[in-house]
Amino acid sequence: MRIGVLESLMRPSVRMSPVAVEPAELPLGASRLGGLPDFPAGVDWPRFEGRPLNFLCQIDLAKVQGLGPFDDLPESGWLLFFYDAEGQPWGYDPKHRGRWRVLRVQTGSGSLERRERPAGAAAERPAGFKTCALEMRAEVCLPDVLDLLFPLDVDDEEVDDDYVRILEETETTIEPFSENYRLLGHPSLVQADMREKCQLVANGLYCGDGTGWRDPRAKALLPAAKEWQLLLQLASDEKWLRWNWGLGGKLYFWIRQNDLARAHFEDVWVALQS
Repeated sequence: MRIGVLESLMRPSVRMSPVAVEPAELPLGASRLGGLPDFPAGVDWPRFEGRPLNFLCQIDLAKVQGLGPFDDLPESGWLLFFYDAEGQPWGYDPKHRGRWRVLRVQTGSGSLERRERPAGAAAERPAGFKTCALEMRAEVCLPDVLDLLFPLDVDDEEVDDDYVRILEETETTIEPFSENYRLLGHPSLVQADMREKCQLVANGLYCGDGTGWRDPRAKALLPAAKEWQLLLQLASDEKWLRWNWGLGGKLYFWIRQNDLARAHFEDVWVALQS
């Protein structure tokens, strides 16, 4: 392996750093974590079984493209991420489908309005999460170093040496706080790679244990696991945002590469690791 193989695994990404801000200071359409979303009056707030989902994140795609280009993302509009933060589905059961949602908003900023979470929210979090603005910068992203050892069939010392060299040559730094919030690129893993699980569960196989992998259908499904791409990664953050995934874990939104290329966000899958 070596440097060339690692370089082939690089992906463009956006590192996002949360910045505490008063909600009133954010203009309509500004990228943010937590708080309240901005979307047109004619668009319904996403719900699961009648209960409104929690708003997590809003991304201004025009601002992202100003850092890029990012050819797989739409040139303009917004992505809004919602999740059942009270129930916190881990994404290992096909029955979890519907407990998250990614909205693509394409209207102009003049048509946006700030939306309060509808009635029906859980009483323990009536005001939603705290609001943070986002500082964003483009960078190339390597896979998690632990995730490289098995597919490349090399020892950890060799990977570590090449990994550090790549970081130095690209002037990439690893900052534990800000790397926990990322658009595109590779995930920072808490446990194992999630692509096989996304592929099996999204196709109806239960993966809370080994059942999905033992299913006769798994053999035909697994080759397409490589098509799954990280869309968004969010870390636990009790201080700034007042959210916690599992016990200090991370929440990952995954999308098939073909769906991303055609701006189809209806079949995104979520995985929680803790």
